[in-house]
Amino acid sequence: MHDLIIDLAQSVAGDLCFNMEHEVQIDDGQHSFEKARHVSFIRHQYNVSQRFEIFSKRKDVRSFLALPILHQRDYCYLSSKVLHQLLPKLKRLRVLSLSGYFIGDLSNSIGYLKHLRYLNLSRSAIRLLPESVGNLHHLQILILKHCRELTALPVGTSRLIKLRRLDISDTPKLQEMPSGLGNLNSLRVLPKFIIGKAGGLTLRDLKNLSLQGQLSILRLQNVVDIQDARVANLKQKLDLKELALEWSNDLNLSRNGPNQLQVLESLCPPKDLQRLSISNYGAGEFPYWVGNPSFAKIEHLDLSDCINCTSLPSLGRLPLLRKLNIKGMHAVTSLGPEFYGKGFPFVKAFPSLEFLRFENMKEWKKWISSVGNVELFPLLRELVLHNCPKLTGNLPRNLCSLVKLDVQMCPVLTNSPLSFPCLGELNVADSSDAILKGMVDHSSITKLKLERISGLACLTEELTKALVKLEVLEIEGCSELTCFWWNGSESEKLPRLKSLVLKNCPELVSLVGEKQGLCRFSSLKDLRIESCQKFVCFPAMGLPYTLECLTIHDCEALESLPDTFRMKDCNNPYCLLEELEIVRCPSLKSVPNGKLPLTLKRLSIVNCNNLQFLPDDNWNSASRLQYLCIEDCLALESFLESGLSIPNLETLHISNCSNLRSLPKQMQNVTSLRKLSLSVCMALESTPPGGLPPYITSLELRNCINLKKPMSVWGLDKLNCLTEIKIAGTCPAADMVSFPDEEGVMLPSTLTDLRMESLQNLESLSRGLESLTALEQLHIKDCRKLRYLPKTGLPASLGRLCISGCPVLQDKCKKDRGEYWPMISNIPCLEID
Repeated sequence: MHDLIIDLAQSVAGDLCFNMEHEVQIDDGQHSFEKARHVSFIRHQYNVSQRFEIFSKRKDVRSFLALPILHQRDYCYLSSKVLHQLLPKLKRLRVLSLSGYFIGDLSNSIGYLKHLRYLNLSRSAIRLLPESVGNLHHLQILILKHCRELTALPVGTSRLIKLRRLDISDTPKLQEMPSGLGNLNSLRVLPKFIIGKAGGLTLRDLKNLSLQGQLSILRLQNVVDIQDARVANLKQKLDLKELALEWSNDLNLSRNGPNQLQVLESLCPPKDLQRLSISNYGAGEFPYWVGNPSFAKIEHLDLSDCINCTSLPSLGRLPLLRKLNIKGMHAVTSLGPEFYGKGFPFVKAFPSLEFLRFENMKEWKKWISSVGNVELFPLLRELVLHNCPKLTGNLPRNLCSLVKLDVQMCPVLTNSPLSFPCLGELNVADSSDAILKGMVDHSSITKLKLERISGLACLTEELTKALVKLEVLEIEGCSELTCFWWNGSESEKLPRLKSLVLKNCPELVSLVGEKQGLCRFSSLKDLRIESCQKFVCFPAMGLPYTLECLTIHDCEALESLPDTFRMKDCNNPYCLLEELEIVRCPSLKSVPNGKLPLTLKRLSIVNCNNLQFLPDDNWNSASRLQYLCIEDCLALESFLESGLSIPNLETLHISNCSNLRSLPKQMQNVTSLRKLSLSVCMALESTPPGGLPPYITSLELRNCINLKKPMSVWGLDKLNCLTEIKIAGTCPAADMVSFPDEEGVMLPSTLTDLRMESLQNLESLSRGLESLTALEQLHIKDCRKLRYLPKTGLPASLGRLCISGCPVLQDKCKKDRGEYWPMISNIPCLEID
């Protein structure tokens, strides 16, 4: 929300509303918390109890609202003290939102909030609601959307007679609903309705509910009396816009019981329906109303896994249908005139359809794509055919609006000439090249992806001449591809190519023929070669100067990189390369002498076991380098011996370089460095000469067995920007019985994340942790001798405590009975394995 709008809202609300994010003193006469009735706050990742201490003397708050932070995917965590001690005291509460928190269950005390009108637990980890929820007789809105762990609703839900909205959408583990919901006559929003077995919820319970918006009726196989479907009277629920009807996908369940055709026929929806989905329907045909043109407002239709239906309903005359998904209709063998429409003559079939998808149509063989003078799919923009193994017939020939065509696992599909003048994206996988050969014009294609196409040895001259607008080309799993390009002069035929990906092509030896180069790809920016085991070298003529990203993964035979990283053509001295990534190339022994490109920002060299050295001359020009990762280069002994003079370096990660003896000099002068990680460097004996960089925020040290310089002289307490430390594995420098070492190790007060792993002699955490007033996360793993936490307790700011592989300490932290449980019980996120 714009700041001016926020200011206006606050001005109108006056002293009644209070946002905890604003630094307003309680005794502030202009906006006093003492007068506020409605309180909101932004969720933090870890919400400790001290944040809410201002509520300790307030009992008249009406609203307690946790506001979202951009709908983050990860849970936030709230101290149990807030849930079990604070909230039950707010007995005048009308509005309570705990959306987005990792809350597994609520206490029965929620039932004491008699005045509650609005309860939002969406995106939480709630499993069960307490039965006391049924005592909230004034509750009007209960939101449980995206509660993916929710398994059941309390029986008392049927007593919430004023409930208008019960949102249980996206709750996949919810298997049943209490009977009696049909008596909630005020209910208007109920996205999901699960039919129970004997004595449970029935379709008849829908009769008196005036629902609106979305409704999904699940477990229709439990319908015992067809009359229940008629009594439900969906046709008269005029405010319904979306309807999903679903039987069980268990064939033994969904194919038994009453006649499913009669059930579906009785569930005819209102004419203003906009979206319809039918899944696992077991009858052999659809009732009359499915596809009837009188449903003139339907825009989206899904038919899934109706495996006994031998034909599709007539859908072509639905005037506003824009999206159609058909999946798992195994008994359908042919599509023809009956699919496009019956009855009076008409000019266009599917006049508004933009997206059409067929998937898992195992017996579909024939697609009749012409019906007299009827125009088919005039507005279709995307056509998807996935896993139609027997389809041999023709695709519609003249799809003048088609923008994307995706064909996968259609191995026998053949085609006569196709005209798709607007086609921009073509994906073909596990199929023949008939689609490519059948197209009359390729000139509009900007993205082409070919996967597992048999017989493809290289791109043909005829094809490349036609791809004049191609910008993205991906070739994957083509086992017969030996060379991407035989005739280098023809590269002019791909003038707009920006991205080239070659992946899992085991016979690929080179990109182009002998004495040819890729320089003429004057628009190429991204080149990625992955899992091409026989790829040996790059073109002798070099790479185009326009290249911005070069990625090489799992090329076992690659022996060398281009002779120079300047990568220029004869007329242009510049280079635009920003990212270079080399991963698992065991035959690569060195990088070329010469300067790195001035533009390079990221460099990763991972698992190149024979790489012995990185010439110092390479680094003199790397003034823009921000990220440097050297990992699993077992033969590397040194680099940057003359000193680290990369002024913009932000991240330095060195891992599993067992022969690396020393770190670069002058690291303390790299004021831009923020993250430093040293992992499994067995020969490393000391920290950087001259000390650590002054402004690092993250430091990781793992399994450096010869690093003997004690931590007490590292000067960690002087690193005023340091927020994260990770110490793991065997390391004499960190071989302490107590941490922080009471004899000298000082940690900066800015630390928010402390991680310790596999410290074999660590027995206790000392009171030195008290000074870490900003600490939010403490992770302790595989410290088997650790048995003591600080006697004075852990920092009040701690929001997450993770302990695993520490058997003695874990026993002391057991819930309700461990010695340390009273100390840690109020920490919002506890992970004690």
